[in-house]
Amino acid sequence: MQKKFENIGEFYGAGLFEEPDASLFVRYSRDLRRYLENITLPEYNGEPLYPCGKLIKESYIGHNYSYTVEFTYKKLCEKDEIAAGAARELFARYNFFPPVEHAIGGNMYTHSMPNFRRIATEGLDSYQKRVEK
Repeated sequence: MQKKFENIGEFYGAGLFEEPDASLFVRYSRDLRRYLENITLPEYNGEPLYPCGKLIKESYIGHNYSYTVEFTYKKLCEKDEIAAGAARELFARYNFFPPVEHAIGGNMYTHSMPNFRRIATEGLDSYQKRVEK
């Protein structure tokens, strides 16, 4: 399956299937690596950080800074139905959403919800003690 994704220019997908028996964490490491190795970088305009801003999107399965994966099934089907089906099957095996009781503050997006009652009664420094425990 890795070669199929490579042949259609979907390098993030190729990385996902590079080690199909590896853990999801390893597979996500491979996909991002292969994606970054193969993307077109934007023109450098003297910014202090490079690349700066949004990368040029060339694929229908790729990295998303908040949700790990961004996947446009219909568009990927236009490139290759078998590859799209393999990706869809892979993602269907995992539950990417936290339990409802942990979904406050953006459903595990890029937000957090501090325990204000604890901060008010114990102080913000109390978190350090909890971490050390």
